[in-house]
This record gives sequence, structure tokens and C-alpha cells, in this order.
Amino acid sequence: MTAIESKEEISDSDSGIILHSPDSPTSPVKDLTTHTRALKLKHQSLEERLELCLLELRKLCIREAELTGSIPSDFPLMPDEKPPRVRRRIGASFKLDEGLIHQDQQDSELQALETDLAVQRQIYEAARKLSLEENLSKPQKKSRLQQCKREEKKVKDLQEAVFQHRIKSECNSPCISISSSPSKTSDDSSLSDVVALDD
Repeated sequence: MTAIESKEEISDSDSGIILHSPDSPTSPVKDLTTHTRALKLKHQSLEERLELCLLELRKLCIREAELTGSIPSDFPLMPDEKPPRVRRRIGASFKLDEGLIHQDQQDSELQALETDLAVQRQIYEAARKLSLEENLSKPQKKSRLQQCKREEKKVKDLQEAVFQHRIKSECNSPCISISSSPSKTSDDSSLSDVVALDD
């Protein structure tokens, strides 16, 4: 083996690996650099993808917390980050009277009024529950009470419309009454009116 050959090719007798000089066209140092660069790019790409997945997971956890009222245990937190405070969303569920939906089409106007009244009563009940929610600021409380009163007035107007329509069509079915509300409502037609009618 000449001195030039020994420069290009050095044999490691212990491991059996042949090491090439950096000047060699197929240098493992160049291959290693290329491979390292490729691994770094792949690592960076995976980190970006992981970051996007964590952001999506955070969004889903916050949506879950809005429904359940508590942050899930698998919520991804950064070091020294506190879990966010999430307010539970209050949903309103509506259940209509099946009898109103499947009535015969004898008086479609009355049926439409009764259906509107049933829906409006559900809206009023949801507004009433929202007005009773705790931990509200004064403006929120005032706004919700006003909304509750507006919905209650709509219910009373619809009740009156149903009642008047029944009188016109000589319908004997009883009037649907509003559920009692905790808000201050005055009932002017009290027992004194009944006594006056009896006279």
C-alpha cells in the first residue's frame, strides 16, 4: 500500500470499517451532512404538524368545556400555563305538545296560534332560566330580565289571541295558561273580578 492509497483509504482493523478521506468523491461525511439535513427538515415538519394538532385539540377541549362546564384532563398546557376559565353555555331545549302537532286540520288558524303559543312559552321559559343565572353583571342581569319580560308579554298576547279566536269559533277547549314565573307580575283580574261576575 502506497502513501497516496493510505491517505484515501484507512482501514480500522478493530471494527472492519473502511474510512474514506474527506477529499474522496463518495465521502461519508457528505452523505452524513445530507442525511442530517434531511432529518432536521423532517423533524421540523413533524414539530409544525404536532403544533397544529395541539391547537386543534385545544379548540376541541374548549368546546367540550363550554358544554360540560369543566376543562378536560387531557387539555394541552404549555409549561407554567394555567388552564383557561371557560363559561358553560346554557342551551335551551324545546319540547312541543305532540297533540298540537298532530291535530286535525279543522281550524288551521287556531292550530297555528296554539303552536306559536307553545313555542313562545318554551322561549319564555328559557329566557326566565337565563335571567335567574348566577354570577351575572348588573347590565347582563338587567338585560336578561328585560328580555324575560318581553317574552312573557308575547306569551300573554298569544294567549289573548287564542282566547279571542276560540270565542269567535265557539271552541270549548280550555285556554293554555302560562307557567308561574318568579318575576314580579301583577294579576289585576283577581277574586274581585270573579265576585263582580257572580253578582
